[in-house]
Amino acid sequence: MAAHKIWFIDELIRSILAHLPKNGCERTLAACARVSRSLSEPALDALWYRMSGLLPLVRLLPNSFAESKEESADRAIFALRGTIDGTEWSRLMTYARRVRKFVHCYAEGPEERLGKHTFNTLVHHAALHGTTLFPRLEELSWLQFSHVAQCLPFLSPPLRRITLYVQATNPARTDVTAAINAGDVPADYATLLHALDVLSPCIEELSLEGIELPDSLAPSIVFNHIRTLHLGSLSTSTSTILSLCTRMPRLASLSLVLRNPHRSRRPPFNGLRGSDGSHSAIPQLPSLEVLRVAGAPSDVEDILDAVDSPSFHSITVSVTVPEYDTDGWTRCSSVLSARFAQSLRTVHAECKRSAAVVPSHARSFEGYVRPLLPLRRIVDCTITIEDPVGIAMADADLKDMATSWLHLSRLEVRLQAAGVPAITLPSIFSLADFARLCPELQTLHLPLRQDVRHLEPSAYPGSVPVPLRPVAHSPLRNLWMVGVRFSRQESTRVAEFLRGYFPDVDLRPMVSAGILTLE
Repeated sequence: MAAHKIWFIDELIRSILAHLPKNGCERTLAACARVSRSLSEPALDALWYRMSGLLPLVRLLPNSFAESKEESADRAIFALRGTIDGTEWSRLMTYARRVRKFVHCYAEGPEERLGKHTFNTLVHHAALHGTTLFPRLEELSWLQFSHVAQCLPFLSPPLRRITLYVQATNPARTDVTAAINAGDVPADYATLLHALDVLSPCIEELSLEGIELPDSLAPSIVFNHIRTLHLGSLSTSTSTILSLCTRMPRLASLSLVLRNPHRSRRPPFNGLRGSDGSHSAIPQLPSLEVLRVAGAPSDVEDILDAVDSPSFHSITVSVTVPEYDTDGWTRCSSVLSARFAQSLRTVHAECKRSAAVVPSHARSFEGYVRPLLPLRRIVDCTITIEDPVGIAMADADLKDMATSWLHLSRLEVRLQAAGVPAITLPSIFSLADFARLCPELQTLHLPLRQDVRHLEPSAYPGSVPVPLRPVAHSPLRNLWMVGVRFSRQESTRVAEFLRGYFPDVDLRPMVSAGILTLE
C-alpha cells in the first residue's frame, strides 16, 4: 500500500489523533482539520469531543446573538438580535453533534456565563427541533450547580456516564417543560431521578454528590443498565438508599458516603431472618462486586446485610465509631468475615474512633485485626486505625496476619494517634514471618519499632535454625517502614537483615527519605 493511502483509513487517523497530548492540542487539531477532507472529520470530532462550557456554541451564531464584554468583569454578554437564523443553527448542530463529553463547573450554572435569556433561548430552540443541545452526548459532568433543573436539558438517550454535584441546600423551582415535557414542576430530587430514568434510560455510571434521595420513589423508576453508582454526602436513611439500589439489577460497583454519625444502634434483625438464616426482609444486591462505604457502624451494617452476591470481591469500608457505640467496628468487621470469607480478595478497612471518651490506656491492635483474620483469601489489604488513645501493636499481631493471609500480595497498616507520646510497635525481626509465610507478597507498609539490638548475626537467614529459614524466594520489592530513622551503623545491620529475607527489596526510596543511611 502506498504511504499516502494511509490517510484514507479513518480508524488509523483517529488512533493517531487520540495519542496527541491532552493539553494544548486544540491548535494542532484545528490545523489538521484544514489539511484535507480525510483528516477534517476525525480532527473535528477530536476537537469537539469534550466541552467545558457553551460559549463556543453561542459564538457560532454571530448573526443571531450580539456579543459584548463587561468592563467590570472579564466575561461575555450575549443579546439576542431576533429569531435564530436557520442556517446558523444548522451549522451549530453540525458541531454540537460531535460533542461526546460535557463538563460544566460554574457555581451558578450556564446562566452565569451566558445569561438566563440566552441559555433558555438555546434550550427552547433545540426543543422546537426535537433535539437537545448535544444530541450524541455520552458523558455529562455537572459540578457545583445550584438548581437541579439546569442540567435536565442536557439529558438524552445516548448518555452513559453522569456526574452531578449539588451545592444548594434546597433545589429551586423552574420551568423544565423543554426537558421533561411535564409543565411547571418543582425541580426536586425526585424529579431529577425521574428525568434520569426517562430521558437517559441507558445510563451505566451514575455519580450524585450532595443529592438527598426522596423518601419514596415512583414504582416506574428502574435503572436497568446502571453498573456503577456513587452517592456522596448523604444523610438519607439506608433503607431509602437500598430501595434505589435494588432497582438496579446490574449494579456491580457501589460507593456510599453517609453523613449520619449520631444514629443510634439499630435493633437486631433476628426477627426478620428466614428459615435458612437469611435476611428475607432486607433488600438484596445480587450482582455487587465492589463496595465502598463510609459512615456510622449501624449504617455500614445495613449496607453489608444487603450484599448477597457470590461475585463480591472488593470492599473499602470506613467506620466512624461514636463514643456510645464502642463495639461498632467489631460488628462491621465480623460481618465481613462471617459472610464474605470465601469471596473477598481486596479489603481496605478504616476505623475512626471518637475522641469524646478516651480510655486511660492504649487499645490493642489485636482487637481491631482479629475479626478480619478469617478472610483467608485476601490478596490486597489496607488497615487504617485512627484512635486518639493510641494503639498497642506487637510482633504477634504481624505473625497472626502472616499466618492467616497466606495469599497476600500487598499489605499496608497505618496507625494514627495524634497527641499520644508513645505507641507499642512490632520489631523489625517480625518481618521474617512474612518472608516465610507469604510467598506472593510484593508490597509491605508497616509501622515498626526503632530498637534494632536484636539484629545480631544469628538473626539473618543464613544463620537461623533450619525450621525458621525462608522456604522460598520472597518477591517483596516495595517496603516502607514507618516511625523509624536509623543511624549509619544501624542502617547497615537493617539492610543486611532485609536483603537476607527479601533479596529483591528496593531500599532506595527509604534511603531517599532518610529512613536508612547507606553509602
